[in-house]
Amino acid sequence: MYDAGTDTPLFGDTRPRDRFLSYLLGGFTCVLVLFTFISSLFPWPPPFKKIFLAIAIIFVCIGELVLIFWYKRGDLDPKFRKLILFNCLSLIILCLSANLFYYPK
Repeated sequence: MYDAGTDTPLFGDTRPRDRFLSYLLGGFTCVLVLFTFISSLFPWPPPFKKIFLAIAIIFVCIGELVLIFWYKRGDLDPKFRKLILFNCLSLIILCLSANLFYYPK
């Protein structure tokens, strides 16, 4: 019913090592963003600076998730993978900076 050409991915097959690194980096980023957002809420009531920084991090994360969604659907060229990885690393640095701001000691 289907020929062999339709079963291949649009941009070629990804290696298991690349997939594992993508999941590892994505999981670490998600945990760090979640920790940063929860840290911004304590002590209650949180200062406005903490909430503002946490909302900015969430907006950057939403943009990153949209890019990843488009990439997985095949709407983006493979060259955007480097942009997605760069945005992920900059999001990690932003979260680390926010946590250094939240916990100064």
